[in-house]
Amino acid sequence: MSQTLDQIYIANPITTNLSTDLMYFSRSPYTTGNDAGMLFSNFSTQFASSSLTSGHIFVGNGINVASSVALSGDATLSNTGALTLGTVNTNVGTFQGITVNAKGLVTAAVNQNYISGNQTITLSGDTTGSGTTAITTTLATVNSNIGTFQGLTINAKGLVTAATNQNYLTANQTITFSGDATGNGSTAVTLTLANVNSNVGTFNGITVNAKGLVTAAASVSPGTSSINQTSSTATLAASTRYVTNNGATLVTYSLPTSAAVGDTYTIIGASAGGWTVVENSGQTINYGTQTTTTTTGSLSSSNQHDKITITCTTANTTFSAYDPLGAITVV
Repeated sequence: MSQTLDQIYIANPITTNLSTDLMYFSRSPYTTGNDAGMLFSNFSTQFASSSLTSGHIFVGNGINVASSVALSGDATLSNTGALTLGTVNTNVGTFQGITVNAKGLVTAAVNQNYISGNQTITLSGDTTGSGTTAITTTLATVNSNIGTFQGLTINAKGLVTAATNQNYLTANQTITFSGDATGNGSTAVTLTLANVNSNVGTFNGITVNAKGLVTAAASVSPGTSSINQTSSTATLAASTRYVTNNGATLVTYSLPTSAAVGDTYTIIGASAGGWTVVENSGQTINYGTQTTTTTTGSLSSSNQHDKITITCTTANTTFSAYDPLGAITVV
């Protein structure tokens, strides 16, 4: 028997009888009549919805009802049913024969060759040798300065092959100095400088001793007068500059017979005739390592513009020439 229901009232959850595949619906308590029933399979066909969002799947939720959800997490699902794994590996490639893609999947593999027995191994570089179960090594030759240094003996391979203790100062031992300074002592040493200067004296206010040390200095006024020398002879006067200007004729300058230590004379060439400086009896002139002949010696220019400065170093008798310009002839 079948009946048409104008209205279904569900007061309680729908009940089913799995053994008979029946579902039971009760009429409204406000009316009278029989209960209604239908097959569960027919109910599912008549009342279940067939719509589902593109790319979604049905998943039972917390109250056991099928819900439409998208597949997410390590994989996604398209509306064609294609499952796509997420990208989890940035180091794509082949390692030890195993090829791994961006999804972390092994896509290829090949066997690798490893040592499977006593194979020969050859060493090179700073150490050489070869063998299977035992290798005799030879270090490379790296040191050409073979020998013993400060008690350490070093071979061609740079290895220390022997060592001995060295003796160093352990107390106040006597030390002896030689060379440009001499002396000896233990806790205190008095040094003496060697004599290196044979031209001892005062030059332009500077006094130099035999050791080459300046022992005194004084201000020296430069020449206060200049003479345009146009005649062929002149006697030098202290603190005077002489400009030799006598055309093609030689100018002869004579040292003064009376000269104080420090008296200075300057001679400058300006004419083609040139100049010469001559001595008086008992006088000499030192020029670097050269010394003029006593009494008869001289200094002379070689070119038109040669120059020389002369200073008395021993009163009346000894003079030093310096600050030259050009080639000076010493007789």
